[in-house]
Amino acid sequence: FPEGTAAHVSYHFALGAFEIGSGDPIPGSARYAKLLARLDRGSVPDLDDEAHAIFRLGCLYGLAQAELAKGSPRALTYADQLSGGHPFYEPHAEATRMAYYALRGEQERADVHRERAEMAALRGGMSWSSVTVVTVRYLYAYVAWRNPMGILQLIPEIARLTRIAPNLTLYRDLARAYLEVMRGQPQVAIELFEQVFRD
Repeated sequence: FPEGTAAHVSYHFALGAFEIGSGDPIPGSARYAKLLARLDRGSVPDLDDEAHAIFRLGCLYGLAQAELAKGSPRALTYADQLSGGHPFYEPHAEATRMAYYALRGEQERADVHRERAEMAALRGGMSWSSVTVVTVRYLYAYVAWRNPMGILQLIPEIARLTRIAPNLTLYRDLARAYLEVMRGQPQVAIELFEQVFRD
């Protein structure tokens, strides 16, 4: 696609989302930074103003996720830029803040942002997907700083969400496996991990 067109922006936005989503944030964040710079320079032919704003916010969110993967406080800077831009991204901004503090083990600060993310999602009419993301992010954090009580509390929450998002069964089973690791039951954990791989 010719550079600077809507098709070019859409294509590279999708590639960046794939790269960051598949756990390779370096090329994805470089791609998003380049796209963001292009969008900040002005209008893109055949891209209306609303789409332009949405792509710009999407780039900010992608950059925030890449910074989260590095544990960088720059994730909070991007979250601040997301706030107030569009109702769809408001829960994403709060979920980014929540994940940053949760991954640092700052439970009380993370909980404040979790509550705000859920409220923003309800107001924006997208509660189930945002709540799902928030719950899974908490699981990552609890595994990272080895919090068995946190994982234990999340398992029923994840189980309830499987009714609307069946793929979360894998996360529930991973949570159970990590819990067994922390309980000192490696053989049970291995069996659970192998089941997840089979699924």
